[in-house]
This record gives sequence, C-alpha cells and structure tokens, in this order.
Amino acid sequence: MPIPADKQGDWHDALELKLYRTHGEEFENFFATMMEMRHGDGFERVAASGRAGDRKCDGFLHATAEVFQCYGAAKGGENRKAVNETLTKKMETDYEGAARHWARMTRWHMVHNFVDGPTAEPRRRSRSCGWRTRTTNCTSSGR
Repeated sequence: MPIPADKQGDWHDALELKLYRTHGEEFENFFATMMEMRHGDGFERVAASGRAGDRKCDGFLHATAEVFQCYGAAKGGENRKAVNETLTKKMETDYEGAARHWARMTRWHMVHNFVDGPTAEPRRRSRSCGWRTRTTNCTSSGR
C-alpha cells in the first residue's frame, strides 16, 4: 500500500529516527524483518552458528542469489570518521569471507544505517577492489 503524499515526510522522519536509535544486532533484525515483509520466503535470515558464525551473510535473497551483510553503527553513523573507517574495514573482510562461503552469490550488499550516508572512502574502496557490490542505506528515498 503506497504512503499518501502528505504523509511521506512523516514516514521518512520516523524511519530516520528508528535508524538513529537502532544499531548492532537490533539493526540486523530490523533489516531482516523489512526484507521478509517485502520478499516473504524468498529472503532468508542467516543466523550466526558456532565458530563459523554467519559466514559473512546476514541474509540471502534466493531469486537473485544476493548476499546482505549489515553494519548498524551507533547513533546512525553520527561519528562519521570513525564509523566510515570501521565500515571500510568491515566491507573488506566481510566481502572476502562471503565470496569464499557463498559460491552462488551474484551480488553482495553492505547494508548500513548511516542516516547521512557514508563518506566517499567506502565507495572508493569497493570500486578499487573491483567488487560486485553496493552499500545500501535504508533511508535511500531521494529526500
């Protein structure tokens, strides 16, 4: 059901506040719930298990063999320098790990809660590595 035009600003503000307040595993669960609502059984949460963990995959979209890995920074990535350094390092290790463990993977997504978006460094790093990836901001609404 589409959101009426006069309510879209309210919806965006509510989502931004949710992302600001949600981090870590809570953000991961929020993202997985949204994907399940959108894709139903086509999206699978991947829970950490023992020493293997989640094999660098928090969720898998079966129809397109896409892997999603989450990074929910405290306060929606407010401390931009520190969280962007952490995001860049996490992208490097998690992408390499996912590529080793998920042979069917066609695309890898790093999903984050940075309310203002990441700086250029994570994007530059992903391009320089030639990764078939993208960073996905849950607030990408064009506003």
